[in-house]
Amino acid sequence: MGTQAATIADTAVVTVTAEDGVTVVVYKVAFEMLQSDNALLEMIFLNGEEMNKAAKGFTVNDDFDAETFEYTIGFPYGTQQLPEITWKGQLPNQYYTTIDSLVVNPKDSTAIITVVSENGEVTNEYHLKK
Repeated sequence: MGTQAATIADTAVVTVTAEDGVTVVVYKVAFEMLQSDNALLEMIFLNGEEMNKAAKGFTVNDDFDAETFEYTIGFPYGTQQLPEITWKGQLPNQYYTTIDSLVVNPKDSTAIITVVSENGEVTNEYHLKK
């Protein structure tokens, strides 16, 4: 005899009665939802434009790839203001410990986006160099 778990938060119960009809053993199975180890972005945007070679407002050394972590960005002559840098994760934001960390290092003009997985075990940094 058993009771099926209705959701992951529930516990499944299996009751086993021995042939003697007296001895009963109850097994309980609990489930756990593991946290994501994904720390990858789906896309980076500069002033709302996807970061790829077809971009019009800037140049980039390579099309965006989630597992490429360094890019060199070029801006048209006379550009005086840095673009707004935004991004989209491969998963909804709640599945990351950090995904909104942007640090601009003025020493070498590098913008760094740090992405930390929900379980905290994987960290990736995307470096955008000028």
